[in-house]
Amino acid sequence: MYRYHTRTLLILCMWGEDVVKKYFRVMFVILAILSFAACSPTQVPTDSPSKVPTDEEVKLAYQQATEAYSWFDLTTMNFDANSEIEYNGNIYMKVNQEGIQSLSDLEAYLRNLFSEDIVDSLLETNRYIDIDGVLYAMPADRGTNIFAGEEHHKIIRESDKKIIYEVTVDILDDNLEKAVDEEVYSFSYEFIEDKWVFTNFSLVR
Repeated sequence: MYRYHTRTLLILCMWGEDVVKKYFRVMFVILAILSFAACSPTQVPTDSPSKVPTDEEVKLAYQQATEAYSWFDLTTMNFDANSEIEYNGNIYMKVNQEGIQSLSDLEAYLRNLFSEDIVDSLLETNRYIDIDGVLYAMPADRGTNIFAGEEHHKIIRESDKKIIYEVTVDILDDNLEKAVDEEVYSFSYEFIEDKWVFTNFSLVR
């Protein structure tokens, strides 16, 4: 390596002083760049901003939240009708819902959709419990509002961390033929503790 650089310098000296000066200037710049790259640590953002969901992602989150909320306020998760068991004076059925096999699975799923207080209020109803480590449900169903007509959905972006999902529902007349009024529901979808969740929710039908 030493002999290589010696030969290079001899050749450069034969070319002239200006060439030698240009050679050393170029080498100095290259060495400075390499030194800076080696000494400067990669800059990692200390505060990564939340990823603001697209309209389609917000709509999908609303649909998933509606389904999950309906398990408590409208109907029951899929269950095995031949698995009836009595527990604390109530009748429960073994849940047969894909991806949700225990109460902890259900809670984790809900906490990715709703704020802590909503999840706590849903679970404290004891509609779903663990029996021997398996999720069971207390079957219950109600009818929907027959006067609720067409729904109109709107996304209102208040900030990078708060979105309003607005649902306007037409209210039908006694003959269920035409809309005579409307009801407006506003659900806050917010970025809290590194995830987007609904901080208020209800079914619109």
